[in-house]
Amino acid sequence: MAMRRSGKASAAAARKDPDDDDGDDDDDGDDDEDDDDDEDDEDDDDDDDDGESNDDGERGPAAWGVRQRVMAIHLIYEPSQHSLSEFMREDLPERSEHSALYRRQVLAISGLVRTQADLVTLNTPVPCQGPAWSKQMVEQMRKRWHNIRDQYTAYIAYCRNPQLPRQGTDVEGTILSIQQLLYAVQDTLIQFTSMADGASLQMLDLLREVLLHLRYWRHDARPANAPSYAGGSQNFEYNLLFRFAGFPSNWRSCVDVVGVLGEKYGAHFKRREKEWQSAYYELYKALAPYPGDTGAFVGAFHGRLSEVGEIKADEELL
Repeated sequence: MAMRRSGKASAAAARKDPDDDDGDDDDDGDDDEDDDDDEDDEDDDDDDDDGESNDDGERGPAAWGVRQRVMAIHLIYEPSQHSLSEFMREDLPERSEHSALYRRQVLAISGLVRTQADLVTLNTPVPCQGPAWSKQMVEQMRKRWHNIRDQYTAYIAYCRNPQLPRQGTDVEGTILSIQQLLYAVQDTLIQFTSMADGASLQMLDLLREVLLHLRYWRHDARPANAPSYAGGSQNFEYNLLFRFAGFPSNWRSCVDVVGVLGEKYGAHFKRREKEWQSAYYELYKALAPYPGDTGAFVGAFHGRLSEVGEIKADEELL
């Protein structure tokens, strides 16, 4: 597998409002060790989501046109595990050929839907936001995360053994993929506010898992013969955790996702209060020795959790 280019483009590229038509480009992927925090994915699977988010009705399925509804129904099979906004966007950067072909097929299907009865027939086998659809949507996002980890693991293997073919996704590209994944989680939870069987809670568990997993990536992934850096954050050129936490352009959008979803799904955050507190303290412990470089991230993450009520104001550590 050829090594992907560095992720110089902003994650904002994935956020552009969805265009209506066709397009071709994107896929992600990256990783590290598997002693992950798949802690509570399965917890509360039987619980229907606390409907605290249907107030955004104008963005929900009831207000969608035929094309958007058809794309939503088929979203759980999207080859690159995209969110609905990514799937709808015509000019999504780096859309894979597989995804582009699938998108073209779904758009063709949407052109065949002429009546409400046609739409009902299409939605009947696996109802959008029903139990099976919701479960698959969670699996899509989880698979996307595992692909990111796998790609970063492949890159680390290449760095440690330059005799291997160039492979995987480098530090910067992995951070971009993480930004895009967290945006996709946010987009899914905003677009689909009635997912069944605790799917919303599981999506938020994945968000926390991704942020917490960053602490495992605190070792340099420096390719052979790469130039040495000295001084300040330059030392983090090949270190994913510190590259992420040391630069606001890398972490700000991810922290903002916590804030947006905290406002909309506060009850879900409350149900995982101890887990969110633990995630904050684990990241704090990993970053505390470098307050000058990473204190802004820790403070911003703390601030977002405080707004949701997950951490008391007097628990500030930096």
